[in-house]
Amino acid sequence: MRTLTTCVAFIVTLVQSAEPTGAAAIMESLLYGFEMAPAERTTGLPTDAQRSLARYRQRERSFKPTIPRPSNLDGPEGSLYFKRVGLERALFSLIDRPDSLHLAEEYSTQIALLYEWEGFADSPLTEAASADEFLAQHRNSPVAPYAQLFAGHRKLCAVSGLEGLDPRSDTAQGIARDADADIKAARAAGHPLIRVVADYLLASRKCFER
Repeated sequence: MRTLTTCVAFIVTLVQSAEPTGAAAIMESLLYGFEMAPAERTTGLPTDAQRSLARYRQRERSFKPTIPRPSNLDGPEGSLYFKRVGLERALFSLIDRPDSLHLAEEYSTQIALLYEWEGFADSPLTEAASADEFLAQHRNSPVAPYAQLFAGHRKLCAVSGLEGLDPRSDTAQGIARDADADIKAARAAGHPLIRVVADYLLASRKCFER
């Protein structure tokens, strides 16, 4: 019985350790549309980021999606719906303005999101290109810093070893430089949570924490 208890405790510890914490947890919510991680996984952030995070959680609780729900939630159509709603929720929670829901819907419905990346670098590059196109058309939008962070992250994902792009190639190195420029521009805009995620991405070079 003692051996069984020890094994169960070890498995629980492994599962818990797989959950990202701190800046990595914030990154997942902002860039993949996950619900914000609980407070016990977001400790240790700078004071201004903690204040922004508290407001983010308040707004997240009041969020109601505006994107039409498809009749069939199974398969690719449902997956894309939940991805778009996740980004809409993240943007609404992040941008504290009277028109934030409109801005969130505009971005989350205009950018390209793929059902699955299937391990190919072209997939996040497609999503990054759509964010770049949005930026070109909405350069002064309050969403611009988020779009820069999103584009930079997807470019970083593309050069992380996905199929179809050698990270050592000149092409990949150029994409990596573009990613850094996007992420640094997003950071410079000053939003505390975007800054936290930007610093994490620039330091870790990670596409996904899990």
